[in-house]
Amino acid sequence: VINATTNHDGTAATGYTGTSSTNFTIGAKASADQAAGDYTNVITFTAVTNEVPAYMQSFTASECQSLASDANYTVYDARDGSDYTVRYIEGACWMTQNLRITGTVSSNESNFSTYNSVNVCEEDIINGGSLDTPQCHDSGNDTYGVWYNYAAASAKTIIGSSDDTLATEDICPANWHLPSYIIANNTAGSIGSLVSTMSTSLPKFSPVAGGVYHYDGQLAYTNTGSWWTSAVIVNGSMAHYLNYDSSTGVIDNSGHYRDDAHYIRCVRL
Repeated sequence: VINATTNHDGTAATGYTGTSSTNFTIGAKASADQAAGDYTNVITFTAVTNEVPAYMQSFTASECQSLASDANYTVYDARDGSDYTVRYIEGACWMTQNLRITGTVSSNESNFSTYNSVNVCEEDIINGGSLDTPQCHDSGNDTYGVWYNYAAASAKTIIGSSDDTLATEDICPANWHLPSYIIANNTAGSIGSLVSTMSTSLPKFSPVAGGVYHYDGQLAYTNTGSWWTSAVIVNGSMAHYLNYDSSTGVIDNSGHYRDDAHYIRCVRL
């Protein structure tokens, strides 16, 4: 912001007065001996502002509704600076790209509190799955993101074969979480809200077909994609997930063993 109230000789300026944060021009004399008057040579100043990025951890559902109801909006994960597109769908803010956080994440900026920090990729899942150790496999590109087993997805709070409690903690950014399973009605933030409104919601969700899971070191069903939910299946070492088949264009729900790996998309209510 430049004050342009006076000329160099102290006389009142004309044209621009007060302070200005827009583009403006100032007449420039080649020599102080030249008489006052209009000159064709000008110096142009352009004011440039640095936009503060919208971080996921502080980005609210109401902001998402305002900014991302009709198109994707880009936000940033404060943990590693990754940018993600989001969209307001059926009463909630959904990530429309797959999560790709790796390494050790802090509870301060994540949706878990049992541990101060969790290494979500203690092992690569292509070496064999585990119910107890957080594992992932990085696809190496932003489109597919990262596959996670359930121990990683739940921030190591749902492990072993006997734990069938709801995953209330996970590796989503703070204030975001794994979507719920609820199928019976169009509950905001549930995979049921996407399944029940598939014709209108599926294009907004932007599903990616790049593999259902890593199983025994291999990527299976590459014409599909699947995303973990917070709902664990009782007495089965399994969890519900959202499944997309690109060959049919259908998105539905199913369950799978927690020692295999799926994508993650977080939701904000």
